[in-house]
Amino acid sequence: MTEIPLTGTIRDFSLPKILAFLNRSMKTGTLVIKTPSFTKKVYIIKGEAIFASSSYEDDRLGEMLIKAGKITMEQYDESVRLLRQSDKRQGTILVELGYLAQKDLFWGVKNQVKEIICSLFVLEDAEYEFVEGEIPVQEVITLKISMNNLIYEGIKRIDNK
Repeated sequence: MTEIPLTGTIRDFSLPKILAFLNRSMKTGTLVIKTPSFTKKVYIIKGEAIFASSSYEDDRLGEMLIKAGKITMEQYDESVRLLRQSDKRQGTILVELGYLAQKDLFWGVKNQVKEIICSLFVLEDAEYEFVEGEIPVQEVITLKISMNNLIYEGIKRIDNK
């Protein structure tokens, strides 16, 4: 198995190779991908992606739920207003308001995580760093997403670019 450095650029090591290496090595930690525009993180336990986060606005849950037709702009605006007044997550607020069913929230979060990770495959230049060790469990909603399926989905996006 080719050893891949835990820091570098995706110009030197492609994202599929990095993810496959982390998967085969059964690593636990956070893969941080940085560009001048955003930072995205993929949380990994024993080589499997369980969550992802992003500083990029289009990757936010609310935006994805609007695009998918799961909530209206008015419902989104109301949830954002309440979000600023509480320490709850936007998805929790949307469910509490009755705007979103629990199953739609789960679908939304899983879709959001897949979108964040798959969007990384089309990047041509970014810094990456894998921070080995515990992941911040209070921040993440654990989703079981097969790393092989994610790599397959991501590579399809490169081919369709």
